[in-house]
Amino acid sequence: MRAARLGSAIVMGLAIGATATGVAAQAAGAAAVNLCGQAQGGSPATDVTEGVAESNSAMHAFQESSNVTLSGPLAVDITQPGNYPTTYNSTASLATSSIPLGTAVDSYLAYSDPVGKPTAFVRYAATLTFATPILGVIVQSTKLTSSDGSVGNPTTHYSTNPFRGLELGTSPGSDSVEFLSPTTLHVDVNTNMDIDSIRVITAGSPSGATTFTGVSPHYTEVAPDGGLFTFGTPFYGSMGGSHLNKPMVGGSEACGTAGYWTVATDGGIFAFGNAGFYGSTGNITLNKPVVGMAATPDGKGYWLVATDGGIFAYGDANFYGSTGAIHLNKPIVGMAATPDGRGYWLVASDGGIFAYGDANFYGSTGNIALNKPIVGMAAAPDGQGYLLVASDGGIFAYGDAKFLGSTGNIKLNQPIVAMKATPDGLGYWLIATDGGVFAYGDAPFLGSMVGTSLNQPILGAF
Repeated sequence: MRAARLGSAIVMGLAIGATATGVAAQAAGAAAVNLCGQAQGGSPATDVTEGVAESNSAMHAFQESSNVTLSGPLAVDITQPGNYPTTYNSTASLATSSIPLGTAVDSYLAYSDPVGKPTAFVRYAATLTFATPILGVIVQSTKLTSSDGSVGNPTTHYSTNPFRGLELGTSPGSDSVEFLSPTTLHVDVNTNMDIDSIRVITAGSPSGATTFTGVSPHYTEVAPDGGLFTFGTPFYGSMGGSHLNKPMVGGSEACGTAGYWTVATDGGIFAFGNAGFYGSTGNITLNKPVVGMAATPDGKGYWLVATDGGIFAYGDANFYGSTGAIHLNKPIVGMAATPDGRGYWLVASDGGIFAYGDANFYGSTGNIALNKPIVGMAAAPDGQGYLLVASDGGIFAYGDAKFLGSTGNIKLNQPIVAMKATPDGLGYWLIATDGGVFAYGDAPFLGSMVGTSLNQPILGAF
């Protein structure tokens, strides 16, 4: 049954968003850490030993200390590489370095603690963007333990397990750290019997306690006239009520910033909040219209995709391939990026999947007779699977993406046009053209536009 609760009201085609339920409000002057993917932030933990805060869906992150002046040099494993992105996936890639005494620093700990000490690895992939530049990263167990006293939280009980750090490598079950920018890290860890921990040291912030943003469940509906309707997240503006050359078809959040983009069929990009404008195809004659976009994990770039599978990369988004020169059986209808931003998938209306960069192929409906066409997709948070959604709300799960329900056997008032997965990958929302929202798994219902007179139907969501 469709929930009929209303979440916002139209004002000249704009949406005054529903209250930012569950989103940490940043105190004036306070630093903020933006988390994307499988990470959740909170207050300092009292105990970070194995088995205390078990979760198979998210790493835990908290600020250990704020604006502490180092009384001696602090040994770290990684410092600013100068070139981005730079990946650290072996012990040989680490440096013997230290942050000088007298430096004012903030310290953060992120760690994974899977449920029940499993023998099989549980993968966690997360992107962390800090308010001040990263000065050093500690991943080795010995250095983690030796730095607990100087930059750790004095009330936290830390693990003394000799395997509490990361095991860097490229083989299955290994861990890696990637510098995406001077303030952004992507962490990919595989954990089983022991916790995996990483300590991030940033330049000191005198503003006090840090807030964590970006991981609370939320969704935004997009209308072709540029109207945006936000639920569980702040409203930063829209093009509703403005003259557009071409209709809007979708958008994307700018991870690491308080903002988002929307995209039109001519590839015009509209940036709101703190999202940066990195380029568009708005003044280019396209072979085929743009149908979607995806953002890089640090929020400093994006890809646009056209119905022929042509890819347009801007900012720090790299081009990894396209179907622009390939004859397609059916048009491309959407795309999704991998968690580290080094690959992406394109999906066609017959469910055909095209994988590029480090995106792996896990299956498709390309050779299946579908009741209704595919209209969108969502990636699993660890990048090892994806979900496809059809216009009747049928869900097709591949890789480690989980099927949690669908509207495939329900008579809908209006067709489904988009989907979005929850940050932990254990839920998702389906969005219909009337703004109806269908929530599954741990995805909460935060409101919809059902019962409200829309100027134009919903065509996308992010």
